[in-house]
Amino acid sequence: MLMVSSDKENRMHDTTCALDDGDHPYVDRPSHIVYRIAETMRAAHIARMVELKYYEPRVDMDVALFERVADGVFASDDTRQRIITFAKTCGL
Repeated sequence: MLMVSSDKENRMHDTTCALDDGDHPYVDRPSHIVYRIAETMRAAHIARMVELKYYEPRVDMDVALFERVADGVFASDDTRQRIITFAKTCGL
């Protein structure tokens, strides 16, 4: 799981995968992927969080954006090694 965060003026952030308004319907301002807090979760947990309305399903991202975000897992200096290993085992 990866978090999207909007860019904050005068605050440093990982620039590996910058997102612009319109890259996805959820993104309405300049944003970025926060690879340093990437996490793995079981599908059953995610389903439960959706059921409880803690998580809200969003429209899937298009393939080109997914590939950019996925490539960033390996390119970011902030991605933890266990996340990189997990991504490789998933075929990214």
